[in-house]
Formats: sequence, structure tokens, C-alpha cells
Amino acid sequence: DSNESYTQRDVLREAYVDMEQGDWSIRAGKQQVVWGTADGMKLLDTINPTDYSEMAQNQMEDSRIPVWMINAETDTADGGSIQVILSEAKENKIAGLNVTGDQGNAFVMKGVDSITGKVNGFLNVAPALAGVAQTFTGLAGAFGFVSGGDLAMFGRASVNGFTNNTGAATTFAGACNFAQYGALSGVATSSRCLDNIAQAGMLTSLADANNDITNLIDAHVTTDTVTGASARWDIANPNSTFEYMPNATFATFNTFTGASSEYVRDYDDNAMNIGGRYKGSLSNGLNYSINFMNHMDSNPTVNIGWYDQTTNEKLTTEIRQANVETATTDIGDNNINAYYPVGAVVAVNDLATTYVAATAETVLLKNAAGQYYGANDPDVDDVLSAGYTTNLVKLRFTEKTNRMNSLGGSFDMAIESKELGPVVIRGEVLYDADTHTPVVDKRALGIGDLEHGLTSRKADFFKYVLGADITVLTNMMISGQFIQLRNLDYVDNARTCTPEGGSATFDCSEYTGDAATLHLTNGLNKAEKNKEFYSIFLSKPFGASGEHRWNNILMLEE
Repeated sequence: DSNESYTQRDVLREAYVDMEQGDWSIRAGKQQVVWGTADGMKLLDTINPTDYSEMAQNQMEDSRIPVWMINAETDTADGGSIQVILSEAKENKIAGLNVTGDQGNAFVMKGVDSITGKVNGFLNVAPALAGVAQTFTGLAGAFGFVSGGDLAMFGRASVNGFTNNTGAATTFAGACNFAQYGALSGVATSSRCLDNIAQAGMLTSLADANNDITNLIDAHVTTDTVTGASARWDIANPNSTFEYMPNATFATFNTFTGASSEYVRDYDDNAMNIGGRYKGSLSNGLNYSINFMNHMDSNPTVNIGWYDQTTNEKLTTEIRQANVETATTDIGDNNINAYYPVGAVVAVNDLATTYVAATAETVLLKNAAGQYYGANDPDVDDVLSAGYTTNLVKLRFTEKTNRMNSLGGSFDMAIESKELGPVVIRGEVLYDADTHTPVVDKRALGIGDLEHGLTSRKADFFKYVLGADITVLTNMMISGQFIQLRNLDYVDNARTCTPEGGSATFDCSEYTGDAATLHLTNGLNKAEKNKEFYSIFLSKPFGASGEHRWNNILMLEE
């Protein structure tokens, strides 16, 4: 049922032809080739991709995805063998990693849910953010903050300032006195006010309402109905989108007004993998192999970028400081104290750790013609103005694989033991160059810079498995393993940032994220630099002639 090509449900799993050409034995067709022997995990076993839609609930030979390849092998004069593989490059199948998110699938990893999930996935959160942005742009007009096309005081008001009713956000006084936003008596701005605005949408329309669908903010359960302060607003322990963006200005939201999102797959259908292995033995009984693969990483990555909805042009993210307009520089609306996000350009690595109103950092998007995007032109009153475009933007999530190199080997040797009988000592080692891992920059996220806040970067890994096998109770095999995965390019830059208003600080570190588990609800989980596993594998035949086999594996993850 539900036959799908290049999954464990492929209707045609194997179809190949064997032939001899000189000293070479050649198998051409759709097949599986296994290099690794580690229990419960794939290390050297990198030729065939894996279908993880059932996680570890089935056997390796069932979850392994057969691909079309040429597999050639020949014996050498020293008793060894050489194997050469030329195969098509296919990616692992990971449930949820698509535009639909595979809602209802039995196994969806948290890391995948943070991309495509209906509630916590940035694919769906981004348009919800755009809806809130449009609401606030409308509010800016309703409160008279938009004059002559500029954003005035609206430009530098921050999310945390709004939740604490401080700084420029206090100019929104009375925002939550509207019945649609809860009519919180005496409340100007607050975390609950932000939640009500996000969930209810525009004053005249529900088109931009989040209605508690995506995880924008969870402050609607409040302990103070007078001030609107919510015990659940906690930037020190974020678990919702706005809590990760306390320093984001509402001029940044202006940039996102009307934004959409899309998920695309960008694969080279003609990409090929090539690899080779030499197997040999020493006179002392040690068997070994040396393996090499130049291949597409079977684990796909997802890259984030902003694009023009109309032209599909890739846009440049530009971070600008606010510019305090003075009587000398004012050339437009005579609003002397207005703040504009048109000051100095700031590099991502130079972002401030403390929010300062006069230099509040705003995320702008710009096309090749130098035009900015948003509901209002943030640069209209500056002498350097390049104008702006009325086109809307979209956040594109691009799934792809990347070429990498893998060099490794294996060994095994049987040692006679008086107490335990024969003990097989074995191991595998692998060096992966140019894999891609997720890197989280919470300082960039803190100002609303999604493109630089969640990136994919190259990293080299050193991986190894050491194991021992013994036989007890006549024919039950017991196998123990120690496994370590070492990230040689681990990112760990600890930082603490101070937002506008309130005494609370927040973690704005940059670090390597755990691809499988990072999620809005767990602080965007940090990866281990050296990740370790321990395993015990038991295997015993049973039946009248031992025709059946009982297997059980226990894996402990650090």
C-alpha cells in the first residue's frame, strides 16, 4: 500500500544484473551496499540513504533505501579486495520535512517541526508574524505615527518595550482599550496587550488574526488584569516566537508587513556519488578496511532567505541603526524628534548586546536596485534615500543537499579468552568533511533577523565506534558499543543581552543547534560538542532448527 519511490515503501526495491569483466565482478542496477557493521546506527554505511519515517522501529535492511548504482569488485594479489561504487545521490526521507509537514505522521522530530510544524514551524509562524506586522502598521496610522510616509516614533519601539510599557512603545497608549483587544482597563501596552493584538488582528478585519494557531506568544494567561503583565512572558526562558525577539523594533515589523512563506526543494537530479573500499587482513587475524566516499550528504539542510513575492529576486538583509533627526537634518515633515531606521549599517557580528533607543537596530530588506520593502518607506526623509518598492516579501525555505567527503575505515579481530571464549573486538572510524549543521544566533533573532538567526554552516566531524561481541548460553550473542560523534567546528559563543524596559536579560548566544531536537518550546536546543552513545545488543536464535531470531537493542544517548 502507498507505494512511494525512494522510500522503504518503494514497489521496486531491488533489480540488478551481475556480470564479469576481466578480473572484475560487476553488479549494475537498483541495490543495497552495506559497508558498516555498527549496531543500531549508520557510520560507514553511507552509500544508501535511510527512510526515517518509522524512526528505529524497523530493521536497517528495511529502512535502507535502494538506489541505482554500479558496484564493481576485484580481488588483489595480497588476498584483499577493492570495491568501487558509482551511485545516484538521494536524500534521507525525514517525516515532516516538506511543505505539508506530514501532519499526523507517527514520528516527526522536534527539529523538523520547528521548520514546517503547523504550530511551531517557522514556515507557518512567518506569515503570522507578517499579520501582526500589518496590524501594528495600521495602528501606527490610527495613532498618528505615520506622517509623510515615515514611521516616526513607531520606528524604534521594541517588542519588550511594548510588553513593559516603556520607551517609544508608551506612545501606543490606549492600544488595548479597544474592545477587540480585550479592553484592559488602565492598560497602555503590555504582554497581554501584545497577545490580544496578535490573536485578534486588525481593528476592522480578522484577516490578520493569529487566533492562537501558531506559537507567536503565550501571554494570554495573565496574573494581573489591571497592568496586563503576564507571568508567562519570560524572555529569560523563551518558548514562543515573540519571546525570542525582545529587541525587534516595529520598524522591522513594517518590513515584514504582508509577508508570506514558501517551501521549495532544490536538488540536482543528475548528482552522483563515487566511493571505494579496500579490504585486507593481517597475519595476526586482524581484518580491516579503508573507505572513501565523495558524495552528497544524505541529510538535507534547509536554508532561509527573503525574496520578492512578485519578481522572486533574492533580497539582501540590511541591519540599520535608528537615526535621530535634528533641526539640521530634518528635510521633510519638521518632526524634529522623529526616529528613523536609516542610520549606520550594522554587521551581524557587531550587533549590540544592550538595546539603546537612539541606535535601535532594525531589519530592512533591499533589492538589487537599492529599494527597500515594507508598508512605509523607512528612508523617505533621508538625503541618501533610495526609495522603496510596494512589492511584498516572502520567506523562502530551501531544502537541498550538499557535497561532502568521507574517509574512514573499520577493523575486527577475534581474541580467545579462557573465561568468555572468543571475544570479537571491532571498530569503525569516519571523518566527515563539509557536512552542514544548524547554527542559532539568538542575538540576530532578538532583533527579528530570521535569515541570520537560523543558518546552516559547514562543519567537520570525527566519528567512531568501539565494540565487543561475545557468545553466552550456547548461542546468544551479546554486543556492547561505545559511540562518539565529535563536532570539530562546534560553535559556542556565550552572550547575554539587555532589552528595552525591565531588568530581565536574555540569552543571546550563538551556538550549534541540535538538528533533531531544537524547537521553540525548548529554547532552540543546543547540540553537544562531543555526543556519546552506549549500546547493548542481544541476539538469540529460536525454533526447532533455529530458524527464527530474537533481537533486542538498548541504546543510551548522552
